[in-house]
Amino acid sequence: MSADRAERLREAYDRVSRGDVDGFLTVLHDDVVWTEQVLPDQRVYHGHDGVRQWIADVTEAFTWGTFELVGLEQDGDDVVTQVHVTTHGSASGVEVDATVFHVIRYRGDRIARITAVFNRDEALRVAGLG
Repeated sequence: MSADRAERLREAYDRVSRGDVDGFLTVLHDDVVWTEQVLPDQRVYHGHDGVRQWIADVTEAFTWGTFELVGLEQDGDDVVTQVHVTTHGSASGVEVDATVFHVIRYRGDRIARITAVFNRDEALRVAGLG
């Protein structure tokens, strides 16, 4: 993975952690597809409006937390990221400390597809890397 692309990914996760939605959207294609397989309500979100809806769905269940890029693997335009997420349940206040994996597909220099899964093996399978 190019150092530039890795740095842009780190910055994208940092923007999400800061709640900078507009900044995060700048790294996504207008027609990005986000497939959510981690949250109980597994859905597919389309475009920037879909990503905004994903954020709204997440914040119904959890306070907005931090997303720290821990590791990544790449093959061509496909990247698997390991992300450490910390947050709290909105109603319960229970702390959530979890690792999730994002399968990211680039088109050019912007993200065209994100699939969120719970484990590395599934992420590698979705990405066609394992």
